[in-house]
Amino acid sequence: MQPTLGFALSPPVSVTDPGYPSLEVILLPEPTHQHYDPRQLTVVVAYLGGTRVLDVRHPWHAVQHRVCAGRIRLVDFVDKPMQFFCFGGDLAIESNEHYTRCVITSKAPILRWPDEELPVSILASLCEVLLARRRAAWLSRPAEFEARLASADPVRLYVACLYALRQHLGANGVDDGRRGLRRLVSEALHGLQTSGRLPFGVLHLEQLL
Repeated sequence: MQPTLGFALSPPVSVTDPGYPSLEVILLPEPTHQHYDPRQLTVVVAYLGGTRVLDVRHPWHAVQHRVCAGRIRLVDFVDKPMQFFCFGGDLAIESNEHYTRCVITSKAPILRWPDEELPVSILASLCEVLLARRRAAWLSRPAEFEARLASADPVRLYVACLYALRQHLGANGVDDGRRGLRRLVSEALHGLQTSGRLPFGVLHLEQLL
């Protein structure tokens, strides 16, 4: 039986989570014209102690990958993009003659990244900036950064980004456009703590990446 949606997000673990624990993508050989029809999934995965960009289309072979933190991008048959941000996780791919199913799961929320300037979109953008800054810090040793990115724990990386953003927002003040972001970050951290999902130990981004 062929799936009826181009992609689907599972319900958040908690109402305070800004994202979702899994993303399912169905890649088809041709569009259905009934919903958003992805033809390609692009994601960064761990590879030989480092990372590489993986472009998946139908047909594909059954395989599993470790997903690295960064942008997840879908493109449909008219080249309309749809974006998400992941802090790391796992990718399982299965394929048959009719479609290829890709399922990304993570213990950290997968952020949907719409075009609107919503707090979750700003969160995804700023997390990408944080990763870019850490990459720049390892400019003289890029292989070591790639190795760290490939092995980073998704939850610890997620929390480290939230702490870094909370510190930044507190130190620099918040204009009206960022008040929603500050509330989102505070509620996410509070939810992790009250649900017992906040990792132990010091969580500095510089220690992870």
